[in-house]
Amino acid sequence: MASAFSDRLLAAWHEYERRQGRKVSGRELAALIGVSPPLLSQWMTAGANEPPASRVLATAVVCGVDPGWLMFGDETDAPMIRKDPPAPADAPELRSHSPLKTPEEIFGEAARKRRGTK
Repeated sequence: MASAFSDRLLAAWHEYERRQGRKVSGRELAALIGVSPPLLSQWMTAGANEPPASRVLATAVVCGVDPGWLMFGDETDAPMIRKDPPAPADAPELRSHSPLKTPEEIFGEAARKRRGTK
């Protein structure tokens, strides 16, 4: 049976610490993911609401684990570690607090730029 998200998040956190070669505080991990420490703490609570997919992706990138495994787990519950994860500095957009844009917002911005309007 697949583990709870909180268990997989803890395993991902440990994987990040292993890659860093040091202990990483909850405050530091939260900052890298782009959330507040209390929100990260809530995610660590078994049975709590799981984060949105954009934050799961950010967490997986930062920790160097597979996003699908982090979101859903698998039968073995072994962390699916990415062979060559990008460094958090390589993905600053994942640490922003801004929500993902809809296609309408993206295409609307592009059209306004072409017209030279705001």
